[in-house]
Amino acid sequence: MTISQNQFTLGTVAEIVCPADRNPQRVFMHNQETGTTKLIYFGNKDLSIANGVHIDSGEVVQLTLNRGEALYALSNPTGLKVGILRQKMDE
Repeated sequence: MTISQNQFTLGTVAEIVCPADRNPQRVFMHNQETGTTKLIYFGNKDLSIANGVHIDSGEVVQLTLNRGEALYALSNPTGLKVGILRQKMDE
């Protein structure tokens, strides 16, 4: 298994934070902001504030991406930071 990490400063347009891989991936996302109403939204390439699932300030979520799936994120307001820990699983 390979582990990598990255930080992104997000805007209000969805951007890829975990690219698709030929193997499944375990992903941890951390909204690195503090305070209220600093939300990070995540989903697929069609992500928007209207259809995304959000992470509250300081919250961490864990996701498993299947082979070929990518993860996108955006923020409201713009300029929020998200930390990503990505573990590629061997098959």
